[in-house]
Amino acid sequence: LRPELAVLARSEVQRVSSNMKSFGTNFVIDPYAIFAERLFLALISPIKYLVQDWLISVEGDRLREQLEPPDGRWIVCGAGRFGSKMLERLDDSGLPYTVVEVHPDRLEKYSSGVLGRGTEAHTLMEAGIENAVGIIAGTGDDVDNLSIIMTALELNRSLFVVARQEKQENDTLFDASGAHLVAKRSQIVARRILAVVTTPLLQPFLQHLVRQDDDFAERTAARLKSVLANKAPSMWVVDLSDDLAEGLRFARREGIKLKLEHITHNTRSEIAESLACVCLVLERGAQRIFLPDAGYELLDGDRLLFAGRGVARREMMWALTDPNSLMGFATNKHLPRGLIWRWLWRRQQKS
Repeated sequence: LRPELAVLARSEVQRVSSNMKSFGTNFVIDPYAIFAERLFLALISPIKYLVQDWLISVEGDRLREQLEPPDGRWIVCGAGRFGSKMLERLDDSGLPYTVVEVHPDRLEKYSSGVLGRGTEAHTLMEAGIENAVGIIAGTGDDVDNLSIIMTALELNRSLFVVARQEKQENDTLFDASGAHLVAKRSQIVARRILAVVTTPLLQPFLQHLVRQDDDFAERTAARLKSVLANKAPSMWVVDLSDDLAEGLRFARREGIKLKLEHITHNTRSEIAESLACVCLVLERGAQRIFLPDAGYELLDGDRLLFAGRGVARREMMWALTDPNSLMGFATNKHLPRGLIWRWLWRRQQKS
């Protein structure tokens, strides 16, 4: 009925995901695969994981401190849909592990495994919990996962703990469990859909972040930290077309170039004051510039992704809809209002 509409779907089984894609589903979201990717990122580049976490967190939440997952052997309790994806990423990281699983058929493919329940101390002891650096409580039962965490930490207080949570009503229990990372399926799906729908430029930025070296992530983190006041940012896209491009068009008619620094300044402040935001992406046609410099010239049709405080967004939108104040800041002159006065002003500038 509406072929132009984007279709988003959740799937946790590869066969189902492939089937959905064959029918033209635009985005197939596997929460366990997404979390496994994020765990892998935390293992190989904690700073990249940190920046990614800041940008996908709920606005206003306290910013996470940098995690430092240790090198060494892990124990993975549960090798089902969730655990198997974690194990694939541990393989990719080159980290050794021991699998604890109650189903014998799931253990066959792993070189190091213990048949039993991770909720039992003797099973974890057999798996070598004393010498492990991390544990993944990845069964499909929240009570079992919480029990695994408590039992494991009684045996080894230094463990890095990753947990799977299925039910939202158990938030308080998992928050108090001592887990460093918690995979909340519904939250993962909701955040991914929200990012795709509301900030489509965020995903290209996150992909670029992963591909770059740690220096890029360090620069991004430093810029964000300088403006966020330890709270997760608001994310917004500025599309410099239609009404929001009026200031740009007016500037070009006056022979003035508007730059990124002009729209990231508080034009209503009596003192020099930059807005508390960072431009992550400037998209111009098929070209994308990541972390563009403040002196980058803006053109009609540009799209920009910003992360920052909500007040910065409001001030930016006000300036973009008031060409006079924007031009006044760009030229450091008070520009006259009205067509006749601006015509006289142009003549004066040329004389």
